[in-house]
Amino acid sequence: MSLKDILVCLTSPETAPGILDAAVSLARRHEAHVTALHVSSLEWPLLAVDGFVSADTWQLILDEAEQLAREKAEQIRRVFDEVTRRENIQAEWRLEEGLVAQVLVQQARYADIAILGRSDEAGTEAELAEAVLFDAGRPVMLLPRTPPRGFGAQRVLIGWNGRREAARAVGDALPLIRAAEAVRVLSVYARPEEQAASQVQTENIARHLARHGAAVSVSTAMLGSGLLAEDVLLNAAADLGADLLVIGGYGHGRVREVVLGGVTRSLLHSSTIPVLLSHCPPSIITRRPAQSGSTAAAAGSHGVRSRRPQPGRVAALFAQRQCRGEQSQPHGGMVTHEMGSRATGLPREKWRALR
Repeated sequence: MSLKDILVCLTSPETAPGILDAAVSLARRHEAHVTALHVSSLEWPLLAVDGFVSADTWQLILDEAEQLAREKAEQIRRVFDEVTRRENIQAEWRLEEGLVAQVLVQQARYADIAILGRSDEAGTEAELAEAVLFDAGRPVMLLPRTPPRGFGAQRVLIGWNGRREAARAVGDALPLIRAAEAVRVLSVYARPEEQAASQVQTENIARHLARHGAAVSVSTAMLGSGLLAEDVLLNAAADLGADLLVIGGYGHGRVREVVLGGVTRSLLHSSTIPVLLSHCPPSIITRRPAQSGSTAAAAGSHGVRSRRPQPGRVAALFAQRQCRGEQSQPHGGMVTHEMGSRATGLPREKWRALR
């Protein structure tokens, strides 16, 4: 895998120069193509109007909004032309209309990575980064408010917890990890008895990265003295002189982190260095204890069963339960059996045929 197609989202003329400089520096290091995306959106006049507005007034509002949007896009385009002409790299300007998050998610699917900058206290870019994480299927890199000049991801810190999100992030960041001068894998644990397991899993992923040619070291750290995991990660990044932090995004779920706080959300809003995040959607496979007899054969040798049983398998299970004398309970036009925490059904006429 290589990094050859970078999408950079530019939302304002003020932040565009720093974000473009970081994206272009990374692209030059990896001989990648840069696509600069600006989404022209007319969302704000819809939010600014309250109460009855005449058709003429409404047209004036829309005309003004469109004019401001055009001027903003032209300013960002001038910045893009200046930077790419000076740096002489392969680049493309892309102007789209619509809702920013929806357009960004769609365009991110055509790139290896999406890069965004952070510009304000309201967390707008953090919300856009979340949209890419959950809906685009691509990694996202969020830059700090003051992006590093000459950014090249030379020293990389990986926050490793053994979860699938962390594995996905490491896989997505592999081109950057291989090209880095120094890579450190850090595992953070909460209790002393977790230290040994953290050390083992950290060494395991480090060996994997070393086989890809990465110059990698490992370390573990225990939470304490009121420090949160995100504080430990940022402190370790400062000690290493890291210019990139790689982590899995929202391993505990988005809603939980919004309500209770969490590493991902905190870093999205307050990290002082670029952060690369990836998210892995929930598995569609559930694991159950292995069963005996023909039921185990139907479920598979490892007790793995999909969330949606096939009709033939459902019929077999029903027939077995009927032979054992278990009773079915009618529910509307279906006959259902409680199996664990789920109810599975067959049309009534098919159930009668089984009997």
